[in-house]
Amino acid sequence: LLQFLKIIPMAVLYAIFLYMGVAPLYELELFHRAKLLFVPKSNLPDLVFLRHVRLHRVHLFTGIQLFCLIVLFV
Repeated sequence: LLQFLKIIPMAVLYAIFLYMGVAPLYELELFHRAKLLFVPKSNLPDLVFLRHVRLHRVHLFTGIQLFCLIVLFV
């Protein structure tokens, strides 16, 4: 298998791994909630977690998770 991988250019491999890492992000609930930070309150979608929890708490939890994600990368 290593013989085959040596034929493929590194830029192609980097692009494949980048796509494999970024594509699933849009299905994560964290990114759905992060998009809610920029949506006006009158245009909120009907999401399950918004039926049970106040929007302020959702934003607080999302902010904490984004902060932890940034700390993790730093």
